[in-house]
Amino acid sequence: AYESYSYHYIVDGETAYVCATPKDFPQRTAFRFLNEVKDAFKRFPSAPARFRDTLRSMQEPYAHTGSDRLARTRREVEEVKNIMHANVDKVLERQERIQLIEGKTSRLAGESNNFRKRSTGLKRSMWYRSCKLWLIVIIIALVLIWLVMSLICGFDFHCFRGKNTAGAACHDG
Repeated sequence: AYESYSYHYIVDGETAYVCATPKDFPQRTAFRFLNEVKDAFKRFPSAPARFRDTLRSMQEPYAHTGSDRLARTRREVEEVKNIMHANVDKVLERQERIQLIEGKTSRLAGESNNFRKRSTGLKRSMWYRSCKLWLIVIIIALVLIWLVMSLICGFDFHCFRGKNTAGAACHDG
């Protein structure tokens, strides 16, 4: 049982001041306590009862040095925990924004597909209109050519039948 403690002492003249602490107790703190005890003892050399009360009150802050370290560690852990909570909140906010962007992206992709389909349909429609217009122009041109040829050769096109009287009249005429 004695091995689990460290013993610290100060000698001042004929008086020795001794304290026992756990092995992990800081040595500087133990000697600071012993120096305070030495100074207090010099104030009460002839009143041991008053010194005993003073000694108990002096031990209290030093008895909690380990718990102070524990409290400090707990505060640090709490700070780290708060920072981690803040980081997680930021990550969640970013994920929400990413999901919004993904939704907008997919909506835009759908709209672009619809636009492409409509533009392709419009292109075909315009091509068919153009073809109809050219077909009408060609038909009108053919009708005009037929009318002109009919007026020149007659409606039976006797000019193109070979050599006959009507064909000769057509060339002489």
